Amino acid sequence: MQEHAAKKIIELGYQLIITDINRHCACAKYAHDFVECDTFNFSANIDAADRLKMKYEISAGITLAADCHETVALVNRHLGLTGIDPKIAHICRHKDLTRKVLTSAEIPQPKYACVDNIDDAMSFLTSIGNHGVIKSTDNSGSRGFSRINSANELTESVFDMAISSGTTGSVLIEEALIPVS
Repeated sequence: MQEHAAKKIIELGYQLIITDINRHCACAKYAHDFVECDTFNFSANIDAADRLKMKYEISAGITLAADCHETVALVNRHLGLTGIDPKIAHICRHKDLTRKVLTSAEIPQPKYACVDNIDDAMSFLTSIGNHGVIKSTDNSGSRGFSRINSANELTESVFDMAISSGTTGSVLIEEALIPVS
């Protein structure tokens, strides 16, 4: 999706600026300007935008198929561009906050707990019948995700993988949702 979007941006006559920690990322070859920067480093991306606005007329900030929408929201707000409210982007990035907002809106949610140690994770898993899922609180896709079918599957290794896949030092453990036919 990112490569297709990069090509389309250029095809439409725009210049493409990319920030990524990996100078050799898949879309770097399409960039008119490339900033080697962690996409989760808010201040570094805002600083880069300030430098780049002296060189380019920046008309939009976007992200596709990446979980850096909070950074993009903050940069867009800083530059006075249209975009999602950074507060909403923050809530959407953090699964535990998303669950709280949806629960308060009375939208049914799986039982969940946000925990920072395996003992609390195991305690919650036990309370929901020893099967569920564990995932980082602030990462998208399947990084750090594990399905747990019994208590003995919640190991230090599984817990550590979920913790290390995020940036908050906590994980979300929740009941598994089973599709109903």
